[in-house]
Amino acid sequence: MLSPTKVPSGTPPASPVRKHPAYLELQRERAADVELRMADWIARFAGSMRFVYIHAVLFAGWMLWMEKSPWETRSR
Repeated sequence: MLSPTKVPSGTPPASPVRKHPAYLELQRERAADVELRMADWIARFAGSMRFVYIHAVLFAGWMLWMEKSPWETRSR
């Protein structure tokens, strides 16, 4: 069994993640602007599964509440 402090032989040492200076500058600019922070939050939320689940529940609820027969059962 491996000890949590020992690294198996042949494994390269972990290196800190370094980001490009231009990327860091862009992050600082976006963090300084409230509108950009809000836009980033909206984009992050809209791309999440939580967004999908919420909209699926809301759409099903709307169909059940607003439609007389939300799922057509009549044969054609």
